[in-house]
Parts: sequence; C-alpha cells; structure tokens
Amino acid sequence: MLRVLTFGLEPGAGFEPAKSDETFRKSFIEKEAILKEFRDYIEIDLARAKKTADRHVANIKRLLDSMGEKSPALIEPADIREFLKSYKNGNLSSYENAVKSVRVFTRFLGLEDLGKRFKFPRIPFQPRRVPSDKEVRRMFYGFDNLDDKALYLTLASSGLRYGEAVNLTREDINFETGMVLPKSRSVVKSAHITFVNSEALDAIAELPDDWTPIFGKHYKSKDRYRWQIARERTGTWIRPKDLRVWFADKMGRLGVPDRYIDAFCGRVPASVLARHYTDYSPQKLKEIYDAAGLRVLK
Repeated sequence: MLRVLTFGLEPGAGFEPAKSDETFRKSFIEKEAILKEFRDYIEIDLARAKKTADRHVANIKRLLDSMGEKSPALIEPADIREFLKSYKNGNLSSYENAVKSVRVFTRFLGLEDLGKRFKFPRIPFQPRRVPSDKEVRRMFYGFDNLDDKALYLTLASSGLRYGEAVNLTREDINFETGMVLPKSRSVVKSAHITFVNSEALDAIAELPDDWTPIFGKHYKSKDRYRWQIARERTGTWIRPKDLRVWFADKMGRLGVPDRYIDAFCGRVPASVLARHYTDYSPQKLKEIYDAAGLRVLK
C-alpha cells in the first residue's frame, strides 16, 4: 500500500470528480500530511540535512500543487512530465534538482521505477574562471565596513561556504590556532575542520565582542548590494562563492594535496586514499595549512 493512503482519510477520499469544497479540503489535508511525512523520511530515514529536506519538500509541493485536487496516490508519469516542463527552458541545474526531488519522492511512495524513468540532463562542462590574486586583493579594498572586510578575509582564507561563514560565532573559532569548526558543517557535510589565516583573525579581533554571529546580522539581500558596490568601485567581478574557488585553486598552487583541500572546503573525501589512508587530525591539518602560508592581501 502506498504511503499516501495512511493519513487518516477514507480510501478514495479526495478522488471524486466533482470539485466540491469538501473535496478540496480533503485533498489539501492529504497533501499537507504527505509533505510532513516526506520531510521526516528525508531527515530521519535518509539522514539528510534540513536544508536538503527544505529543497525537496519545496519542489514536491510545487509538483502536488500542479496536480490540483488529484491525490498524490494517483500520481502518473504525465503529472511529473507536466511539472518538469516548467524547468525545461531554464537553468539545467534547477531541472536536475527537480528530477532529484521527483526520484526521492517516488522512492518514498514505493514507486521508485516511476521516478527512474526521468533522466538527469547532461550539463556541459564549463571551465570555471578563477579570480587572480590581484583581483582578490583589489576587491577587498572596495568595502567600507569592517565586518564586510572581516567576512571577506574569512571566506578567502578558509574555503568556507557563505552560509557557514556568516553564521560563525566566536565559539566556532580557536583564536590561538585559527582552527574553525562551523556547527553547520559537521551536520551538513560530515566533513572536516578548516582554518582562517592571521589576516582574518586580526580583522575579526577588531569587531565588537558581543556580535553573534561574529559578522553581525548579515542578510543576503544587503550583502549582495554591498558586494555590488565593491565590484563597481574596483572593477572586479567576485562573489562570495568565487572566494571559495580562489581558495581551492590557491592552495593547490601552494602545493597542498587535493584531498586536504577537499577537507578544508568541507567536501566528503572521494577516493580510497583520501577516505582510509589520510591523516585528518587537527594537528595534521594545521601543519598542512600553516605550511601553505596562504595570504590574501600580500
């Protein structure tokens, strides 16, 4: 029996062809119930992060909304096909994420073969442009606020994701060693610690001690505006995620092995060597990080 038939509704409820208020109400309740159980399935059964669950639930809510009053129990290839059409002429990555959500949802329903008939798009490889060292330095001087500068240096010297960096508290950083362990990273990616360099530590030390998180109340919309101003002032085009790219590239140029760069960036090791034969102890990672001597402004 499909999961969608276990939410307290009588068999067949919500399936009537007449579109009465009662039918709509039962259909709405059924969809709300299945989305709740779907979220639990992702977070508990699959042990995925809340952010992943949020994305899948949002996509499937759009799918169920596109089905109108039709019960999720009666989902057909045509329903999924119609839903995916809205992504077809857009960003290929968005389409890929929609297909991922469909596959997880159909597996949740016990209809895994239905989801597998929808294939992932072929996304052509596009070499990523890495900002030059000179551009990274120039962009820094386009900011006015001290917290923006401290955040910039933190991103550039650590490989942290934007969301990991803006939520840092002082308890996440060892100011003697520079070691950083964001609370979100250990949950989201099951990955390793990273470090910030002395430039970032000095900038953070100048910020008010009572700011939580460290960089004050950063909001993406306001950050985007300030970064745009800095780009216009300096004639560069650098976004927060570009600093993560620059960090990985720079560490490679400084001789750091890929598996350690992956660790600093919070990526799960892929190779057998990286997973089973590499020392990821804090002492070893600090030794690797310090030996690289990464500098952002000099």
